[in-house]
Amino acid sequence: TMGEEEGDWNATIEEWLLAEGQCVAGALASSTDGAMYAAAPVAADEGWGLLFKESYKAMLAQEDGTEKEETIDESAILKIVAAGNRPPQGLWIAG
Repeated sequence: TMGEEEGDWNATIEEWLLAEGQCVAGALASSTDGAMYAAAPVAADEGWGLLFKESYKAMLAQEDGTEKEETIDESAILKIVAAGNRPPQGLWIAG
C-alpha cells in the first residue's frame, strides 16, 4: 500500500486529525518536493484515495475567457504552497 513504510505517521494522522471527527482525511507531504508520504484514514488506503492523484491533464480557464489544457502536478503545487506562495494553476488536491 502507498506509504506503508510510513505506517506510524499514517496512524498518527488518523489519531490527531480524524479521531475527533473534525477532519475527513489528512496527509503529510515533504516541503522539499511536495510528495505525500503518509495519509489517513488508514483502512483500505482511503486517505490516499481522498487526497492523492498522479499528475494529469485538465482544461483550465484562462484570463481571456478561453480554456487551455495544462498538466496538473499536485506534488509540485504542494511544494509551491509549502514555500508560502500561491500556485498559478490554483490548489488541486486529488483532482
